[in-house]
Amino acid sequence: MKRKHYTNTSKEVRLEVWERDNRHCIICGRPSMLTFAHFIGRGQGGLGIKENLVTLCMECHHQADNGKETRKYKDCMRNYLEELYPSFRNLKKATT
Repeated sequence: MKRKHYTNTSKEVRLEVWERDNRHCIICGRPSMLTFAHFIGRGQGGLGIKENLVTLCMECHHQADNGKETRKYKDCMRNYLEELYPSFRNLKKATT
């Protein structure tokens, strides 16, 4: 399935998220094996914007997407983004 261009993440946004998250996983604090994770998945129309992205290590990213405690990981991501971006709740409503 081909993704829409608005779900892509620009190099500038990735760099901004990387710096914002202090080059560490926002959940466990690991500074290595990092990835960018969409809170609202691209398959659900999640945008490639800083308000929808966090830095996660590969293990936490896997757990957030496929683990037994997905809800716990997603809650951590949501709380982090809501703290940074007061308008985050509106972003969620616009895409759900």
